[in-house]
Amino acid sequence: MTVAQAAPSGSATQTRSSTSSLPDSPSQIPYPTSSSSSSSSSIAGANPNWVPSDIPKTWKDSFQAWIKKTEAAAAELHLYKRTGYFDGATLNNAPNEDLDKALRSVSSSFSSPVSSKAGEEDQRATVGTSVNPLDGKVGSIRLVDIGPSSSSSSALTASGVGSWLFQRSSPRLVNMVEIGTPRTRQEIQADHDEEKVVLLHGYGAGTAFFFQNLASLAAHPQSRLYALDWLGMGRSARVPFHIPHAAQKTMESRVETTENFFVGALEDWRKTMGVEKMTLVGHSLGGYLSLAYTLRYPQRVNRLILVSPAGIGENPNEKAEDTFRSKGNGTVEANKSLPAAGAEEAEINQAQQDHVPASERQAERDAKTMQRRASEAGSNGKDKGSTQKTPDPPRWGSKTRAVVSWLWEQNFSPFGIVRGSLFLGPMMTGRYTSRRFGALPDEDLKALHAYCHGIFSARGSSEYALAHLLAPGAFARWPMVRRIEPITVPTSFIYGEYDWMDVKGGEACVEKLAKRGNRAANTFVVPHSGHHVYLDNPKAFDGLVAKLLRGEADGNSNVSVPSGI
Repeated sequence: MTVAQAAPSGSATQTRSSTSSLPDSPSQIPYPTSSSSSSSSSIAGANPNWVPSDIPKTWKDSFQAWIKKTEAAAAELHLYKRTGYFDGATLNNAPNEDLDKALRSVSSSFSSPVSSKAGEEDQRATVGTSVNPLDGKVGSIRLVDIGPSSSSSSALTASGVGSWLFQRSSPRLVNMVEIGTPRTRQEIQADHDEEKVVLLHGYGAGTAFFFQNLASLAAHPQSRLYALDWLGMGRSARVPFHIPHAAQKTMESRVETTENFFVGALEDWRKTMGVEKMTLVGHSLGGYLSLAYTLRYPQRVNRLILVSPAGIGENPNEKAEDTFRSKGNGTVEANKSLPAAGAEEAEINQAQQDHVPASERQAERDAKTMQRRASEAGSNGKDKGSTQKTPDPPRWGSKTRAVVSWLWEQNFSPFGIVRGSLFLGPMMTGRYTSRRFGALPDEDLKALHAYCHGIFSARGSSEYALAHLLAPGAFARWPMVRRIEPITVPTSFIYGEYDWMDVKGGEACVEKLAKRGNRAANTFVVPHSGHHVYLDNPKAFDGLVAKLLRGEADGNSNVSVPSGI
């Protein structure tokens, strides 16, 4: 159903000179551009030796898939090849250096895959061997060592000597996709006109979920795109995750300590890369954490684009002061009036075919519609042209809700089931991917399934943070609608028509921001899409985000904040 954007291709092999008006610019450096032959062949496979396998439907097929142990990195690159920025790339074909240095290492000869010994994957990077002839950009994938925990995230530490030793032996490596012009780090840091767009995924996902959107996001003029896997998720390092008992005395301290784990890692990545300011595009949990980061480091953010963000609105079944209460012995317990559970179940059981565009023509119409609505965004920040049809969550009895709530509070992870099921894991993952992403072209679906199983079955880490931030039903312990008022940058909320994240939360935030003087805030509902808006209706999503990045939905209102804030 959904059709990914075709990779741009050149008409002939040529060279492109990389120049810069900045001081100390390197001399003319020839970078090969992609040819029509390399572009067409690249879509056939990210690695010449890797082809997506069928999604297992029987235990025998599942056992074979489990024995094969497909690496998520191979599936990730396979999905990225169609963007036009990874032509000629093979896994681990370059040293783990900045994009410019990595491209130089392979530009003289189109390298074959470089095999790495176990434990040495972080020493190699994957880079396209030719720049895109349309914009001179190229893509790379590598692990960035953000160093030991900084003071911004040091409050989150494991207890006991064994845990301390384990942490010391677990480097904090962030898996990063970078698409931009090949320039030295000094040039990138000195160019304040180049917008740094940072794409952040949600819970139980990774950067490869955006494979249909990278080309459009990277095409934003005068920009550099970074897509990051959160520390402990995706293909980033699976470091130990634990909250000290002292940090669980109050709801606020519990949430703040957990947020520090992610926010601190993002800030450490920013410092490591030398990025001055960022535009954050976050989905679901990534949207929530993007807001948390902006509240902590407002001077580092240009713009917020929040895609079906979690943890925004109030829980309608609880009073604000009753979300958590102290037991008087240094711990807290969940309120006995349980929230309505089952919203997550709606996402898992929602078949993609039920709500995506029915044809390519419908997708084109949706794209034009969203671009028009962005241009017509009113001063109240609401998308007046569409409504949300939030699916009703399953009806659970009180006992079922109590069990689910207890499992949630015990940090029960669904990925633990995949890991514990051993050879049945590929089949279990396949049932989810076949249903939730079943409208994708067959080869894309197979590759995305392989990627999902790879990251789902990896060692548990920051997946255990979810219960500290959200209550059952995906309602925040400390909703962002209570905290969002200090945000002064342009902020956009994007929801799907069949999204189980309620657009009312975003609208409430926009109203609060407007009252405080920030009128460059808005909400949009994308038709024919669910929670994974960007995957369900990529053309409409890409067209809308392109408008937002250009500031065309901000209106003529100046962003101003009353004094004293």
